[in-house]
Amino acid sequence: ASAAHQLGKKQILSELYGCTGWDFPLYGQKSWAEWQYAMGVNYRCQHLAWYTMRGEAKRDYPASINCQSPWHPIHAPLEDYFVRLGAVLADASEQVPLLVLHPIETMWGYAASWGKGKNFDDDYDKKFNDLASELIIHQLPFEYGDESLMEKYASVKGGTLQIGQAVYQSVLLPEVETLRSSTVELLEEFVSNGGKVSYLGNIPQYIDGSADCEKRLERLYRQFRQLGTDYVAALQKEYAFYTIETAGNKAPCNLLSRAGVLNENADVLYVVNAGCDLRTSLDAPWLEERVMNSGKLEFAFKTAPERKIGKLDLFSGKVTAVEFEYRDGCCCWQDDIAAQDSCCYIIADENVLEITPAPTVQQYTQQCELKEQPAVFSEKNLLVLDHAHCFDQGKKVAENCYILDIDNLLRKNHGILLRGSSRQQPWFRKAGNKSFPVRLEFEFFCEELPAEDLLLIMESPQLFQIKLNGQVINNQSCGCWFDLALEKVVLNKNILQQGKNILQLEFEYREEFAGLESLLIAGNFGVKNQNTLTAQAQVTSGKSITEQLMPFYAGNTTYRYEFELPAAADCQLRVPAWQGAAIGISWDDQSEELFYTMPGQQQSRTHLQSGKHRLSVTVYGHRRNAFGPFYCSKRSCWIGPYEFTVTELASKEVVPLGLLAQPEITITQ
Repeated sequence: ASAAHQLGKKQILSELYGCTGWDFPLYGQKSWAEWQYAMGVNYRCQHLAWYTMRGEAKRDYPASINCQSPWHPIHAPLEDYFVRLGAVLADASEQVPLLVLHPIETMWGYAASWGKGKNFDDDYDKKFNDLASELIIHQLPFEYGDESLMEKYASVKGGTLQIGQAVYQSVLLPEVETLRSSTVELLEEFVSNGGKVSYLGNIPQYIDGSADCEKRLERLYRQFRQLGTDYVAALQKEYAFYTIETAGNKAPCNLLSRAGVLNENADVLYVVNAGCDLRTSLDAPWLEERVMNSGKLEFAFKTAPERKIGKLDLFSGKVTAVEFEYRDGCCCWQDDIAAQDSCCYIIADENVLEITPAPTVQQYTQQCELKEQPAVFSEKNLLVLDHAHCFDQGKKVAENCYILDIDNLLRKNHGILLRGSSRQQPWFRKAGNKSFPVRLEFEFFCEELPAEDLLLIMESPQLFQIKLNGQVINNQSCGCWFDLALEKVVLNKNILQQGKNILQLEFEYREEFAGLESLLIAGNFGVKNQNTLTAQAQVTSGKSITEQLMPFYAGNTTYRYEFELPAAADCQLRVPAWQGAAIGISWDDQSEELFYTMPGQQQSRTHLQSGKHRLSVTVYGHRRNAFGPFYCSKRSCWIGPYEFTVTELASKEVVPLGLLAQPEITITQ
């Protein structure tokens, strides 16, 4: 972002969401992008949208931000949100008085050892990260100076230092070991023209990586101001033009912010609550652990007295009024920001903003009883079949083995290239001449026989002879399941039997084959012990649907309630606990209100007349419990092709999904 500002580039792109896995929620997408937007990004490159899930492609660092995810139909509002935010921030010219020299070349020196036997210095890295964190949480606007760009584009103009199109009043030097000779010359000229330079730590001993035998740096640093441990207070007093403080007059350690000038009549202040302490580590806690709310915050923004303040709703584009006072040259107001949420304030002349009055704060005190109805589902329940007996040319070579391991085994035995994330997909390689017959046998059980035909979901069914309990199944596809590669074949209910059932696939394994994949059986049934079909349960809120005979379900779930009001009332709904991708709420079958905030923060309000009413709460799901990874013994912060090959566990590990507690309605009459 610093380089973009210096080089006059308006659009700043960041790739996001790779390796996050199928179950990464939409509030996580929002939260992860927001802190980057507060740091200068204004355009997202989302990883990724698949063309196909055939073969190894389905393990290409999911989730797919496309039709393959069941939340895809409600993704557009989130895109609108970031279009608005990106447009506002891209149009805002930042006021950045302070340039911080980036010490990357010092770390290069450590990599070259400098006789110290190091290739990386953790302590030095921590010092630099601590400096960045302190400047950020104390709302000090700064940008980095890269010495290679400075050598090419920097110059001194009067008492300012200019890099390309960016102009800085002051320079802060973190503790470094080396400086470029071009940087030394630039700083010499800058201070001789009245420029302000401050530094932290010790005086560097190297120029261009070589020892400064002439003590040039020592003479230069005598003209700089050395800052002590209270350096933040000194810099804040000089350069901060807005402050955000907690009730105890402290800088909140969980906030990132960015301010800019939209035009001569309006400024913008964007503030993000990361939900965790920015000073602790760059290895932030898990998404669900970032729960640090801001509490009541005190804002002060230096501006003209005739300005007004509005809060921009980035989902709707509406601006609501913010109550404030003008004192000591600042607009001052109070607000709070929930964990992993943000606020965008517009500070503008009165005639510029079209402001909606802030809603009246109601006190909701009376509890309303909800009568729950059975949940409904957007898709059929699933049984995952990913272990099989394998016969290669009639010889049994694997017993109850993981399907990806079977595929590797067959390829190794016949000299066929293994699949992998860095290899070309099999169907794009030249066809080979290797071919051999394979039979797979999958076992599952029926405690209760289903009342309807089932669907077998698999890839390329026409390549296989399919048998269920010895009877041949028509292998013609009857449609696709959300991806063209995942085709459906009808399994006649009358062929199923109580107890053990054997699903057999016979085919010719050819060199160009896309590879063996798990099978799915879909239908109106429940699943016990991960391999037994039984009667479908009536799912209700209070616990995960994975504990209600739906361990592998991969769609959306709508929970339905009825309630009655004795008189007209303002109603507030709170959803205290849920797991999934997002939440949608509908009163009396009206338009759905969508929430992209973390669990526990959803509050929907409406006014209803007396009488009977309906409430629907939809938990938008994901494909994690149908596609894995299932067998990793430890939670991984990186989900890629390798994680799907791990078989450390004996049974499948699924993640919670659904309403984990009943919603609560309170009313005021």
